[in-house]
Amino acid sequence: MSSTPQLAPPTQTVTFETQIPQDIYLALRAHGLFREALAEQSQHLLALRFYQDHLLSLGQAARLAGLDRWAFIELLGENQIPVIDYDDEELANEFDTVDQLIVQLKAEPQYRARRLFATIDKLHALEPTLTQTEPHEEIQAHRTEK
Repeated sequence: MSSTPQLAPPTQTVTFETQIPQDIYLALRAHGLFREALAEQSQHLLALRFYQDHLLSLGQAARLAGLDRWAFIELLGENQIPVIDYDDEELANEFDTVDQLIVQLKAEPQYRARRLFATIDKLHALEPTLTQTEPHEEIQAHRTEK
């Protein structure tokens, strides 16, 4: 039998208490921060810190904060915490990967065909602005032949 701990399903919660000095609580309460608001803000702050320290993923931190992912992303922004926090090496690796993908895509025949069709579409979009010159008449003649 394995002794690996099982993770609790997301619907189960664990409650823990924290103690603060009464004078601090009274000072916070004077600013309108009652127990419920303190608990909510504490969860937000914990989620922000654990996300910033890379202890929780975006989804996990959002759940801890009691928010959906988009609301948590907004909370990150309000607290000047980047959603994506790469160091220079990680960012360079990401750009290298993108460069490699571009090279691979350009080698694909479908890519070349898409570029050709995109160029043709651009020419079609420019067609009304072309003056009535001989090349334009050739394009029209070619179209009527089809």
